[in-house]
Amino acid sequence: MISEGYKSPSLLLPNDLHLSDGDKIILEQAGKYNVDAVYVRQFNDGRNPIPQIYIYDFIKNPRKDNEITELYRKIWNSGHVPLIFLFFRTEIQILTCLKQPDFDPKTGNLSYSLFEKIHLASKAKKELDKFKQLSARRFDNGSFWTDSKYKSKFSLKETAYIKLLTELKTAKRDIIKKEILDENLTKKLLVMSILVKYLEEREDKDGNKVFPKRFFVKFSNGEDKFLDVLRKKGGCLQLFDELSSKNSFNGEIFAWNGKKERDQLAEADLNSFADFFEGRLDNGQYTFWRLYSFNDLPIELISNIYEEFLDKKAGVVYTPPYLVNLLIDELLPLSDFEKKEFKVLDPACGSGIFLVAAYKRMIQWWKIRNNWAKPDSQNLDELKEILKNNIFGVDIHEEAVRLTFFSLSLVLLDELSPKVIWENLKFDNLIGNNFISIDFFELIEKNLLKPEFDLIVGNPPFESKLTDNAAKIENKRRRTYPKLPDNQIALLFLDQSITLCKKNASLCLIMPSGHFLYNTNAADFRTYFLNNYHVPQLIDFTFLSQVLFESANVPVTAVFAKNQKPDETDILHVTVRRTKPAKEKLYFELDHYDFHKVPFKDALKSRLVWKANLLGGGRLRQLLDRLEPIRNFGTFLSEKEQNEGWKIAEGFIVGNEDKIDTLVRLKEKVPELTDDENLKLQELEKKFQPAEYLTGKNTLPTDAFTEDGINDSEIYKLENKYFYRSSKKNKEIFQAPHLLIKEGVSESSIPVIFREDDLSFRHEIIGIHAPNQADALKRIEKRFKNNRTYLFHVAGFSSRYMITRATAILKNDIECLPYPEDEAELNLSDLERILMDDVLDYMLDFRRKGENADSEKPVTQGQLKQFSSVYCKVLNSVYKNLKPYHYFETKSYICFPFYFDDPSSIALQKTKGLEDDLDELIKNNVNSNSRIIRMLRIYENNIIYLIKPKQTRYWLRSVAIRDADETFSDLVTQGF
Repeated sequence: MISEGYKSPSLLLPNDLHLSDGDKIILEQAGKYNVDAVYVRQFNDGRNPIPQIYIYDFIKNPRKDNEITELYRKIWNSGHVPLIFLFFRTEIQILTCLKQPDFDPKTGNLSYSLFEKIHLASKAKKELDKFKQLSARRFDNGSFWTDSKYKSKFSLKETAYIKLLTELKTAKRDIIKKEILDENLTKKLLVMSILVKYLEEREDKDGNKVFPKRFFVKFSNGEDKFLDVLRKKGGCLQLFDELSSKNSFNGEIFAWNGKKERDQLAEADLNSFADFFEGRLDNGQYTFWRLYSFNDLPIELISNIYEEFLDKKAGVVYTPPYLVNLLIDELLPLSDFEKKEFKVLDPACGSGIFLVAAYKRMIQWWKIRNNWAKPDSQNLDELKEILKNNIFGVDIHEEAVRLTFFSLSLVLLDELSPKVIWENLKFDNLIGNNFISIDFFELIEKNLLKPEFDLIVGNPPFESKLTDNAAKIENKRRRTYPKLPDNQIALLFLDQSITLCKKNASLCLIMPSGHFLYNTNAADFRTYFLNNYHVPQLIDFTFLSQVLFESANVPVTAVFAKNQKPDETDILHVTVRRTKPAKEKLYFELDHYDFHKVPFKDALKSRLVWKANLLGGGRLRQLLDRLEPIRNFGTFLSEKEQNEGWKIAEGFIVGNEDKIDTLVRLKEKVPELTDDENLKLQELEKKFQPAEYLTGKNTLPTDAFTEDGINDSEIYKLENKYFYRSSKKNKEIFQAPHLLIKEGVSESSIPVIFREDDLSFRHEIIGIHAPNQADALKRIEKRFKNNRTYLFHVAGFSSRYMITRATAILKNDIECLPYPEDEAELNLSDLERILMDDVLDYMLDFRRKGENADSEKPVTQGQLKQFSSVYCKVLNSVYKNLKPYHYFETKSYICFPFYFDDPSSIALQKTKGLEDDLDELIKNNVNSNSRIIRMLRIYENNIIYLIKPKQTRYWLRSVAIRDADETFSDLVTQGF
């Protein structure tokens, strides 16, 4: 489970004799850069500490400018920490490692531009103020990363990885245009060259390198650099052949097989490749490329570079490392280091990013068990055995399996000294054994995998299409179990993978949120799964759908399960918000109100509980439950259709224009058609039919229809003659009098309008024709107009709205709207209206704007007054005479006291260390992948103190209701 356990931060010093294992990991990484100290976040629950700042004391150990330049270049490439503090005698420099350094190619020096150099002697007060803003406290509570003054300085777009990918993609494009090699060979040579550059630059503290001196000479024109090998025709192929024959690489990683590709590589002029890696443009100028230190780029990023060069497959999105690391920290904590035999399987491994993270964690376990021994020639086989015995992957694509093996090989390379790599390392070829290129469901169908895995983890493809083997399995399982919603193959991965876990072993797969939690047809499958397996928690990333994956807007949920019967305890549903750190892929930010305990029976029976949690939780689910049984609009319309001849339908669909053009062309050739053309014409005539009641008629563009009405100036004459769907049976919907309802949501309502003129429209609009009953249609229009309850109902019930970014909704969402005979049934209580208003005024805005939403801004005095009023009102329905006292604020927090009867015992004195004390009490949890903020409630005699951060979202009226409910529970527990 995601948990809390933060303790005081600390400064790590290399000569400290009292270091934890987690501290040693950090100092081992920092040792490469001669750091004087590392500021870290510490935890008391066994998790490894997280480095925040590398600190250098140049007062005692002065450095030359060019040394500092090189130091920063290396740390920036490594991505180990966000910041460096450089302490000089007369100034302090604070440098971000998430932004490209300013580089002067003439001098090789950096010009530090993130923060202005501050001179201690002449600007002491200003420096002190800035230092307080960047104090240890602000890194602990995370406010630095979201501070409006500094947040723009930290952007994923400026990291070494993103810059490198941008350069590589540009190079690939430019080099492909030159037609030096086939496109696939160009990609292969680029990524293979990155590996050679990585090995060439590998250097230990004694100056030893992987390749012996003068190794490259025999493949070049007498120079000892890889780039010179690229410049010699045929030299590159000779080099790769030599490396393939070297035991260290087992003939696989650098193999160039096939006469065609070998001939191309032997004859190609590769100077353009060499120019690129050297940083030269066509005009001879040096580029950004010279900043890269391949020795310092993290292994995961090098393997991800390969991933980016693969052709994207349908339904496949590549998982960002910070999401992978979050899940691996949950599943394989550092404290489990005693585990030696622990088999992990990724059933759709892709580039192997989950397996890479798992293998790295197992190597860390090995180091802890061996008192942090450095892997060498004596214990190399132990690390190879860990890989061979514990790491397994399957993927239908052969190139993905090769990439997985390559990525895991890089992990091993990264642990070894250059000398051991060259003299002792021989990779076992695990392809075909540990890593198999096959349809996962063929393995299941043929019973070729045993239930022997301790963990199954991954991100399977999301596609509503089954492979042949998957279809066979689904046909069998449907005889006993509910069918897969929309034939979603990811759910079949979930269903079949867990059967391969050992008894009581764990699974964590990333699932499409809609198909598992939110779609109407997801309920049967979800209930089946929850009834058969223990699901302790769901981490819901739906609000991050626009930023989590680079190339897709996909709402996802991580499903944690165990191969055991459910224990019927609460399921933890964590709804992760989109914040600045999450958007920039620094870490996930969670707070108290993102954690929702779902009773097991509710998880089985209620389809509304998940959406209610997504919208804020608390009493929202009860409000949705109350609205659900009210007679709906669809029932009302059905009665009108049957009894009074109303016509209700969506508008027309033109269909595929190319096929319609073919239809028109064939009709013009009649009777001179061939037999095949006659068959084609008959087929097209069945699909596309004329509709004289549409062609030439006034037509409404969907975009011209808003909550403000219809812009009549945009109505046009429809020229189309053939239609895929023409609403022929309900063609009266295009005739007056009729009511039009748009399948979409604006900021304040669902667009609706009554029209007394004939008007055609497309399928995104519902038409209702009521012969001689214009007044009845006007009554519907009046009820729909600016109806916030309807907008809230769509937000709470729709399987599409709020899940994806689109404002479009379904016809079913409109038909499900409550439409009682007595409108009084829709009246809301004061508290219900508060819940509704906060969803509409804040949550919808948050879904659109994320970290820039109004809920993320500082709370106002008026909002705090409203909060206190609601909080007291709810509690005073049980306990009498609770009143608010005067709140006070610190730099980061609001402390709001409430009292029963007598406030005299309240003593609010700001002390010098209050802000730090609050940080400690509120337990702001930060690690490299997540941060958790808890609210603080203190009960002291007749006083209740609520202490929370200043952002508006912590002080909404709906949050006051939830706080009051939780306070009531606390008071009952205390016997009040």
